[in-house]
Amino acid sequence: MKKVLSIVFLVMLAAAVMGCASLPEFVQDQSRKDVDESEGWDEQDSSGPVKFLQVQTTAPASDEGTGMVLDGSFGERLLEILTVPAKPGTDVVWNLKNKGDSDIYVVAAKNSSMELPVTVPGGEEVEVSDIFDDEGYTYLVFDNEGGGGITLEVRAAVGEESAKTTRGKYMKILWF
Repeated sequence: MKKVLSIVFLVMLAAAVMGCASLPEFVQDQSRKDVDESEGWDEQDSSGPVKFLQVQTTAPASDEGTGMVLDGSFGERLLEILTVPAKPGTDVVWNLKNKGDSDIYVVAAKNSSMELPVTVPGGEEVEVSDIFDDEGYTYLVFDNEGGGGITLEVRAAVGEESAKTTRGKYMKILWF
């Protein structure tokens, strides 16, 4: 009986950390999934039922030749979305607008069967789709090796509901 309980416990523990466990440690460290917010946080949260878990962020560009590969380089940025309440299996459409002149890459996706990397060419807009897992959670990982003020505007929608940051805005990532 103890052996069975031990196995059940280990399986449950593994499932709890699977959110982004297959990602490099540097990228995993960016995760805000299951973070306990401080008291009063809900009063400041303007995100609504579809939440970007990160806030607008900046990052150094990755080294040349590493932008298309999930390798834990400094330019990789994790962007997570959570639905509250959870909507497992629901589609999310990501609209990615590159406001710079060098390519940005989607190098990882939580639940999608999209062929990676997905290139978002400089000055262009790309749309990709994904689905939420059983907890209403999903993510994409982006990378850029050009830097120099490259901005990615990220909008995501679940049906008619747009994902928003805690400030009630869409998401931006700036590589310098």
